[in-house]
Amino acid sequence: MLFDIQDVGVRFYTYISTLHYIMEACAENKIPLIVLDRPNPNGFYIDGPIIEKNIAVL
Repeated sequence: MLFDIQDVGVRFYTYISTLHYIMEACAENKIPLIVLDRPNPNGFYIDGPIIEKNIAVL
């Protein structure tokens, strides 16, 4: 079994939940599992509000 996580900068919990179920099924049926986790091709790009360093946290 091959599990390919194509990351585009946002990972939803469903990827991990699905992988968990696949791992359990493969283990029960003695099927080898390979997980491909490629780096984010847009890792250099940042968008959205940025937190300032000098903000006090209460």
